[in-house]
Amino acid sequence: MEKRTGLTGSTLKIIALISMVLDHISRIVLTNGIMMRATYGQISNSQWSTLETVADVTSTLGRIAFPIFCFLIVEGFVHTHNLFKYMLTMLGFALLSEGVYDYVCSGSIFSIEQQNVMFEFLLALVMLFLLRQLQKIPKLPKVPEIIGDLLVVFLFSVLSEQFYLDGGMYGILLIAVFYFFRSYKKTRFVAAILVFLISACHIVLGGFVFNWDNILDLTVAAEIVSLIPISFYNGKRGLRQKYFFYVFYPLHLLLLYGCMLLIMRML
Repeated sequence: MEKRTGLTGSTLKIIALISMVLDHISRIVLTNGIMMRATYGQISNSQWSTLETVADVTSTLGRIAFPIFCFLIVEGFVHTHNLFKYMLTMLGFALLSEGVYDYVCSGSIFSIEQQNVMFEFLLALVMLFLLRQLQKIPKLPKVPEIIGDLLVVFLFSVLSEQFYLDGGMYGILLIAVFYFFRSYKKTRFVAAILVFLISACHIVLGGFVFNWDNILDLTVAAEIVSLIPISFYNGKRGLRQKYFFYVFYPLHLLLLYGCMLLIMRML
């Protein structure tokens, strides 16, 4: 049996999970936690400066996660034997995670300000399903297939913004790129970078503003770095982690929020 070198899907998922935890440490424990809640008497200026640096570093490293998860959603869609079950599982855990996500992010059990990332991935799966169905429809003469594909991607990009999904248009475009150029690694790499740059200039529901500071930001560099492990993907599933990510997502949010509260009590 031929042994493929490279990274398996489970290895990519572990890399993404570590990066995601770092991102949420920055957001939940530091930026929206200790740094927002602590008083001047609890944290000195030097300690604040250290926390700010750590928050910036972990946030930047956290940007590696999302592109990898988007890539794995496409691979899951392509390889699943039961798309309906896949989508139903995503929906179930999205609903179960929403209360935790809302409470950790806004302090309320229910909030419409932003929905957790599993809803974004569910919407993307629906989009991929429609794109695949479009390929089966006979095309009219002189009507390029890409027109229908672009209309679907545009529609779902708008929906992701209207429903305030975590990932928004950025996630939909990135997943579309990974799907369309799945067999063309170099083109996929370049197209993904274009999505990163578009996202850097994008203001949610407010259009686009070109700014060199955003383009040259370290978060864009981290997103580009995420394409390196993706390029080493060997097409193998790796370790079976059927429900690990689904359970890990809300659980780690709760644990990080609990850690933040514990640290605040100790200050």
